[in-house]
Amino acid sequence: MLRKGHAGALNDAFFHFQKNLFENSGDVQASLGMRSGRMQTPSPEDNSSWPEMCGLPEYNRLRHIVDRLSRRYLERSGVGRATAAALNYSIFNWAAVHGPGEFHGPHTHVGEYHVGVFYAQAGPSAGKLRFSDARGHSPPFGRTYFHTPRSGELVLFPSWLSHMATVTAPASDIRGGGEEPLRVVFSFNIGPVEGPLPCHLWFSDPTGDMRFRRRSPIDPRELEL
Repeated sequence: MLRKGHAGALNDAFFHFQKNLFENSGDVQASLGMRSGRMQTPSPEDNSSWPEMCGLPEYNRLRHIVDRLSRRYLERSGVGRATAAALNYSIFNWAAVHGPGEFHGPHTHVGEYHVGVFYAQAGPSAGKLRFSDARGHSPPFGRTYFHTPRSGELVLFPSWLSHMATVTAPASDIRGGGEEPLRVVFSFNIGPVEGPLPCHLWFSDPTGDMRFRRRSPIDPRELEL
């Protein structure tokens, strides 16, 4: 991954290491070895990160917050309250640090229930979170939405929604000559404990029954009805 040499190669390699570490239940030595066969998602009770991070109370509080807000997100998106509360899911999270000129290319996390990103640090010139239109690029679709992140912000969104982190501004673009803080994020995949759902099992995905409803009052007199 590092030999690819593009601006996002370092964080791509870091992500794959963290995913391997997660699938080895936090065993650093095992994660550094060669993979064989399909790895299994560890139990929610297993150590899913390196021991030093798992020992931090701030890290465990963040995971607790994500767990609570994830269930609220599912409920507000249309999943039944009882289903969202009882859902036994796995949370895989990884860290990414972007310096000037670095980015994370477009991708999805299909097969998870939903995903999220927590901005531990995001300066004024940090890369934005770019969402692409899931309906395709042909008119009247092809829309994009850019979210400007702030430190301490948690953003949750559907796993099938294509997204990317745009380029963090080079240091030479910073006004006043000061040093721009690094863009530091913790991203989360919230999905089945067995791992991402394969396409032939999507019928069992509780998010497949999500329904969105918007109520708009109508004044018959205004419409001359």
